[in-house]
Amino acid sequence: MFEITFTPRKPIAKTVIVGTDSRKSAGSGISRGIIGGSLFGPIGAIGGALSAKNKNRTVFLIIYKDNTRETLTVANDSLEYKEYIKYLEV
Repeated sequence: MFEITFTPRKPIAKTVIVGTDSRKSAGSGISRGIIGGSLFGPIGAIGGALSAKNKNRTVFLIIYKDNTRETLTVANDSLEYKEYIKYLEV
């Protein structure tokens, strides 16, 4: 089997976390609300909608070795996130 990897466009010197973002998934909320409503009525629909999955994202400032900079927002469960976190300046 082969492994999927992410390769940055240019060599990275370091990264800095600029911010984070968390949002509820609309599709997840709708489907959970429908299922909850069909099983437990209106209260189940509300509970199901409120239990929607969160989509967490991080905003990185990427500083490349040629001193150019770029700001990117990536999902926390993505290959890009795993790559950028390696260069995080603490």
